[in-house]
Amino acid sequence: MAAKERSNILDRMVAFLQKEFGTLEDASRMPADYVIMMLVKGDPQLPQEYLNVSNAEELCQNQPQLVEMLKEACLSGDFNRFASAFLRIVQPKPPTPAALDYLINPFKTPYVGAAVDGLYEYLRENNRKFHREGGHYGKFCSIVQSSGSGKSRTMIELGSKGVMVLYMNIRDKADKHNWPPRDDIPARILAEDLGRLTEESYTQRCCIFFTAIFLHLGTRLRELFDLTGCRISRAIELWRNEMDGTLVGNRRVQFFQDVQETYWKITNPKSARACIEELLQKMDPVFFSEMSPKPLTAENYEEEFLDYEQNMRNSYSNLIYTLDDLMGTTDDPKLVIAIDEAHRLSTMVNDRFRPSHLLCRVISAYSCIRGYLGSVWVVFASTSSRIADFSVRSQIHNSQRAVTAGSRLFPPYTLTGWDQHAIPLADITYADDVSKAEHLIRYGRPLWHSNRLRDTVMLAKEKLCNGRTFNVHDSNQVLAVLGQRFSLDICFGHPEAAEFLETGVASHLRVCDAITEDRMWRFTSYPSEPILSHVAGWLLHNEPDYIVDALKCMERKIQDGLIELGKSGQLVSRIVWILGKDSLVRQLYTPTVPDRTQSPYLLYCQKVPLTKYLEKCFGNTVWPDNKQQAEAAKNAFQNAYVNFSHWISMEENICDEYRSDWCAKQWLLRHWARTAAIQCCHGQPLIDKVIPIYFHNAGRSLQDSMSLMMISDKAGATASPTDVNAIQAKHVSINCVTGLPCIAVTLDMGVVKTEVRSTFSAKQSPRLNSLGYADPDEEDSCLRIYASGMNAKTFPFLEEQVSLETLLQSIVQHATEPAYPHPVGERLQDEMIYGSTSRPRHMEWENGAKGPAELLKS
Repeated sequence: MAAKERSNILDRMVAFLQKEFGTLEDASRMPADYVIMMLVKGDPQLPQEYLNVSNAEELCQNQPQLVEMLKEACLSGDFNRFASAFLRIVQPKPPTPAALDYLINPFKTPYVGAAVDGLYEYLRENNRKFHREGGHYGKFCSIVQSSGSGKSRTMIELGSKGVMVLYMNIRDKADKHNWPPRDDIPARILAEDLGRLTEESYTQRCCIFFTAIFLHLGTRLRELFDLTGCRISRAIELWRNEMDGTLVGNRRVQFFQDVQETYWKITNPKSARACIEELLQKMDPVFFSEMSPKPLTAENYEEEFLDYEQNMRNSYSNLIYTLDDLMGTTDDPKLVIAIDEAHRLSTMVNDRFRPSHLLCRVISAYSCIRGYLGSVWVVFASTSSRIADFSVRSQIHNSQRAVTAGSRLFPPYTLTGWDQHAIPLADITYADDVSKAEHLIRYGRPLWHSNRLRDTVMLAKEKLCNGRTFNVHDSNQVLAVLGQRFSLDICFGHPEAAEFLETGVASHLRVCDAITEDRMWRFTSYPSEPILSHVAGWLLHNEPDYIVDALKCMERKIQDGLIELGKSGQLVSRIVWILGKDSLVRQLYTPTVPDRTQSPYLLYCQKVPLTKYLEKCFGNTVWPDNKQQAEAAKNAFQNAYVNFSHWISMEENICDEYRSDWCAKQWLLRHWARTAAIQCCHGQPLIDKVIPIYFHNAGRSLQDSMSLMMISDKAGATASPTDVNAIQAKHVSINCVTGLPCIAVTLDMGVVKTEVRSTFSAKQSPRLNSLGYADPDEEDSCLRIYASGMNAKTFPFLEEQVSLETLLQSIVQHATEPAYPHPVGERLQDEMIYGSTSRPRHMEWENGAKGPAELLKS
């Protein structure tokens, strides 16, 4: 630092301390952390992080010699020694771009999508239900979603909808490399130094905190309305600018300091009376003369001042009165107190209480005041679905009035948006573009598109693994990586399912689709997110043994019953098809460390020639034995490509006879655009999977260049070589006749005998007409492949990885095992689902009285 600049800072230090404390001697008697806060407050050139109490306290605790220097400087008037040490210690270090920039960028880009509108509707409906249906515990709710999905931004953006948002982040003080930044004052009051507190003292702490919040909110709101001439939109815009939760602005810092000052005054009996008088001056006397049974004065109010809850309720009522007076009485949300990183409140304190229980009890106490309909909500946000369980306990302390409230909670909001930055399908003009990183990072959560590619890939690795490295022995990491690519299905009834899903959402980017109102069921998934699929592919193949070790971990979870294999071994099929493509893409392109590559393409999202892919999967035996048919098939698919990096699962048939808006080619193109293959629903006739096929032809549009591979999975011991002939793209449930050659495959994975055979008509291959279309007979343009066995003879590429063949064989065997290892149990299960099929075991109730021997014979 230049000498002149240092001298200017010294002059400002002395001048501001004299202004603030009167004399330097008076300043020497004040706590050192408070003096440092005042120094920083008076000089914007100093690091503003020390305006926060906890940072100033931590500095003084870690630097006791600095405290002594400060006291000496105040007594002597010579600040040179203190200033040199202080500036050397607190000079801010330039942040590493990869540490914070990639988290800050999503808050700088223009907001896109309707998630904030959905949250607005959700809060409006919650307010309506709260006042008209009754039975709800309090005016609080939650947002639960995995990292990078836009929870914080969505809450803050409520300001654009005319809502006053008071955002506070209570993340742990050790979590310094995250964004939005921590708000020290709310974090310290709500979540820290709780070990010495009782339930009653923590409840009082929350009551006093909300009292101070309501007081200063009402005061500032009145000031803004007066300043803007009662223009509501302008006043809220000013509030939004000065209280932006992503900025550490002076006005925002000052607001929380004012709240803290009031909090301290109410907590300290010596200053309580003065605080009460100030509080009464801020409140509307007409309003309180109507509300109070006796005249409200400082004297009689002080008599009941220790009733912290009533004090809070009065402050809240005054705030509601102000809001309704200025903004009208409707269910539209007017004020949202957003508490981010709220999972910190769910930790048990000394086996006595959970802060979340008591905080929500406090919210219930003020929000259940009769006659006040104002839409003021506390919204908790976290990656952890534990915040959806912030609820009332069965035992209520006698001093609490929360017993007047109901017990129902609002289900959490999860709809933070998806694909907000995706390119419109009509703007995708080249097939190779879909493999480019700049295209693929637009899909999924908004975090990816907001950053440079290198930062995005590094960030995706860390967030998917919840760490800087991939630990192949950590089942949560392994199932996250495999789940993102292979669409693992979780068995809800498994005792580990709830914990696994909770951990996946909180730590491994699993998406929370919904949580039921009773919080008993959490529906989660890994939606299509190509950048994560590429990262997962790289992690699985980064070391030679990783893929086998990961699949072994998965097999153990299949044996335990946590992972569902599918009755026909659909999971094994998904694994084989992707691993075959991974093997080919690593053969055709040079694998590189993903965060160091300069290539614009993502390796595991690259397209590969279809003919080479079929040969990689099945070897040269994939072509018909008849040379003429083989030559015709190779010619038909010589310009065809496949490109898929992950599987997505359907919940209904591909099509039905009533679909009037169906366009098969567009459906296939959309999956091609995000490198996705399709796992059909369980009830889909004829097939289990679809892989899009692209035919490269400069004279044809992308949409008219799409066809498909249809796959049927079987895991039984009996071969079904003719079933492949029944697969028809024109079937009403598929309806994907494209006029281009297609492929039908039957995989008989449970059959011991190894066989790969195919047929393809040797008749004239389809040719384009003058309009660029072809519509040959489907039998003439479908390559039909039958493959049996799960071994290296059927799938030669399995030999490339030691133990992979044996492992997949072992996994397939699980699909052939009965759902119940004990046959009597299986028959008892049949009795419990009468009428589920027309078969005797589901229809003959006479079986209910039979003994085990007779039952097994029937």
